[in-house]
Amino acid sequence: FYQSEPDANLRNMSGMGKLAALAGFMLLIYAALEMIQFRQYLKETGMHNNPIPTDIVVMCACACLLALWGSLEVAGDFKKIKTGSNYLSRSFDSLSSREALYSFNHRAKALSKLKRNSFS
Repeated sequence: FYQSEPDANLRNMSGMGKLAALAGFMLLIYAALEMIQFRQYLKETGMHNNPIPTDIVVMCACACLLALWGSLEVAGDFKKIKTGSNYLSRSFDSLSSREALYSFNHRAKALSKLKRNSFS
């Protein structure tokens, strides 16, 4: 099967996603370096209670969003998780019930005997 257009489009989007993810991570590293410089400036001037500059906060937020978008583009489309046919008829509440993990032989049984003997 020969489909040149969709494959080329997909490859282009993956390349664009890689570029966006790389740019986001590089911008995040740059924001970290800016923050280090700001902390050094605060130490040199003796001011300790100054808030983080808004340009660094905005840069971090944009970098995180860009890296997230790029990572999602590189990962591709999400696929549905297929469940087995035996789970289709069960309700949502019964799915968390795992009878194989129930244990009735535990130390509470022995402790209850001790408790009854100590009060007698």
